[in-house]
Amino acid sequence: MGSSRRFGGMFAREAGRGFALLHSGKVGGGRPGIGKKEFVASFNGKQVSVFDADRPSSPRSAFLIARLDDPQAVNAIAEFVLAVARFKDQDSLDDSGTLTRKQLKAKALAARFKPRSMLQQVVMYERNPYVSAYAKRRANGHCDLCGNRAPFAFKGNPFLECHHIDRLADNGDDSVHNTVALCPNCHRRMHLTFTTADIDHLRRQASR
Repeated sequence: MGSSRRFGGMFAREAGRGFALLHSGKVGGGRPGIGKKEFVASFNGKQVSVFDADRPSSPRSAFLIARLDDPQAVNAIAEFVLAVARFKDQDSLDDSGTLTRKQLKAKALAARFKPRSMLQQVVMYERNPYVSAYAKRRANGHCDLCGNRAPFAFKGNPFLECHHIDRLADNGDDSVHNTVALCPNCHRRMHLTFTTADIDHLRRQASR
């Protein structure tokens, strides 16, 4: 593949398959120094190795956004675009930590009271309720990541949230081997920032 390394998006042919849409992850955040590493850490996507025709000995990593022959390609592309938008929105607030309280209050008071509305198409996956119920029963009231007890009870049961280790959007299975029960704090963490050790730990928990 002879794509330029200056651009994030690219098309590539997979061995034995058709074309796929990839992205390097370098999307920028509106400020110098905000680029590939920050977005890669926040995006829970599948990474693959890309070999350029002019530099076959120097592979680079990229996110697999969608295989073009996949019927769900449009949905996968839309999800990636939304992930980029969420990342940029989050980064736009990074200066809040450097502002004084007075400056921060002034910016907050200057904001519009009525937020803008937007129409968003979301693809929902039908999940088996028994898979979720089993993951929570298996956790026995404790978060599968941090190990702490559920923070509160809801309808007489410890409140834990079902999490798919491999995302359904990435063709992950809705099965007991791919689901764990997490406290709300850890669940949010796994969607924002996680480590390979976290994933390995959750896979062990799911295999019990």
